[in-house]
Amino acid sequence: MPVYRIKGIKRVRNPRTGAVYLYHRGTGKRLRQTEGTAAFLEEVAALDREVQDRPSEPKSPAGTWGWLRELYLASPKYAQLAPRTRKGYRTVLDYLAEPNPDRPGKGMNAVPLDRIDSPSVMRLRDATHERHGWRQANLVLAVISLVWNWGRPYGYVTGPNPAEKIPRIKRPRDKPAANRPWTDDELAAVLAAAPTGVREAVALGAYTGLRQGDVLALPWSAIEDGWLRWRQSKTGEEVWIPVHRDLAAILSRAERRATMIVAGARDRRPYSGDGFRTLFFRLIRKLEADGRIGHGLTFHGLRHGLATRLADAGADDRTIAAITGHKQVSMVQHYTRTADKRRRARAGMDLLEGGKPEDKP
Repeated sequence: MPVYRIKGIKRVRNPRTGAVYLYHRGTGKRLRQTEGTAAFLEEVAALDREVQDRPSEPKSPAGTWGWLRELYLASPKYAQLAPRTRKGYRTVLDYLAEPNPDRPGKGMNAVPLDRIDSPSVMRLRDATHERHGWRQANLVLAVISLVWNWGRPYGYVTGPNPAEKIPRIKRPRDKPAANRPWTDDELAAVLAAAPTGVREAVALGAYTGLRQGDVLALPWSAIEDGWLRWRQSKTGEEVWIPVHRDLAAILSRAERRATMIVAGARDRRPYSGDGFRTLFFRLIRKLEADGRIGHGLTFHGLRHGLATRLADAGADDRTIAAITGHKQVSMVQHYTRTADKRRRARAGMDLLEGGKPEDKP
């Protein structure tokens, strides 16, 4: 049986006996299994994974923010995040590495960890707010805090978290809330105008509450016997969602020439996240310019819209969380509280419009 050589294997011949020993270059460990066997391939694969999981040696000096940053970016914790979350964290970490007026020619990477305290982070928050707005300033606080908390159990940091107790900057009062819920008329307008691929994605977002990344990754096999079963990439929570009749009608008209439900009309290839966002917002801007939808529609607003409609229909916190996949019920209480306020306001107005009750004798 021919033996095929694998990269990353070092051969050492004993000059006295002529015996050949195999070593894994990445780990330096000797391979014990017989070359060419399935057990040998499994042994090599296990050692390859060991190298991949092992954090690389940081280039920044030990004990600096850059050192902690590199360790975090090489960690399994970071690797397990959803792709878009990783990208967002990396963007903030790269921003912190850039030079700023307080440290000419340097970024935060060169700062020793024992010199990063709450006052310095507060000044960084304020400077970021002035240059890039409230949202970026709050992201800076969040990322510094999470990286610091990640490093503490490993002994990389010992002092108190410098960002933990710093107040976040509030959204300006005149700024509309992000990801507002869609109205029924807006959903109908977008579904009517959307091309193949975008239409199925919007319908899935509206009737399942799945995030964009999950919608784009959803295969046809996830739907069976009237149920959608999926493990959310962001939280790892598995959801079982009954397929709404309107969603079923839209999917029944979709072509199944691809593994994924959401695919391009021409080549039926899956969309990348950026590619889909380009098509989606091109459609949204056109419909908004035509006056067919209001301002501020986002894909994530479909998730908010579903939770809002469920709350308006009388669903309790746990029922909403079972569909949306929120890990904490407290995250959905906003929707039920708002719906309860509307119901009470309507009941109060109905009493007022019905007239005052006659005084009893």
